[in-house]
Amino acid sequence: MRLPLSIAIIACSLAHADETESVSPQTRFSSKEMGLRLRVQDGGWAGAPRESIETVLYSVADELLSRLPTKLASTIVIIHTDSNPVAMYERGPAGEYQIRLHASGENWHLYAYEFAHELCHILSNYDENIDATTIKHNQWFEETLCETASLFVLKSLANTWESSPPEPKWSEAARKLRRFFDHLISESHRQLPAQTPLVSWLHENEDRLRNDPLYAK
Repeated sequence: MRLPLSIAIIACSLAHADETESVSPQTRFSSKEMGLRLRVQDGGWAGAPRESIETVLYSVADELLSRLPTKLASTIVIIHTDSNPVAMYERGPAGEYQIRLHASGENWHLYAYEFAHELCHILSNYDENIDATTIKHNQWFEETLCETASLFVLKSLANTWESSPPEPKWSEAARKLRRFFDHLISESHRQLPAQTPLVSWLHENEDRLRNDPLYAK
């Protein structure tokens, strides 16, 4: 997301990160136990094992769903795409959600970043706005929240895997997750201009955000 507003929101989430991360992974309900089923389809992952991809994606879902009051007892099919990641409005033949991810190979930080964003769209009930006549003036805010979810997951999952990885090999991936998080939040386009309060920045950019929701990405 090319939007400084995301930093303001993620800052609020991370201000309480120590509280949420103090919950041991062993004491949380996993997303599987909550009824979530992920099915990664073969093809396009540049040799990354499907089982490893599912490990990452379930871990992402655990970080988000264990902190939300509602469950997501649904099936999500994950397909590779050479285009941009997206949560499809169209359901599969059995009513399953469909998410397309661009990540490939063993770039686990990209899988986590992309999947957290698209899973957030599903959790936001995005498919209630399929009607082409629906006015989506505030779609930019949903994009902001989903970017927030991605940033939060990168940091939180790094902490989880450093202390309790699914397998020993994932402890190295934890360091890459943390480095990617640090890189993203340090990018200049994610910072408010100097001496510019958030309310002033939003006032100046709100019309553009309403007219072009993808400006928030």
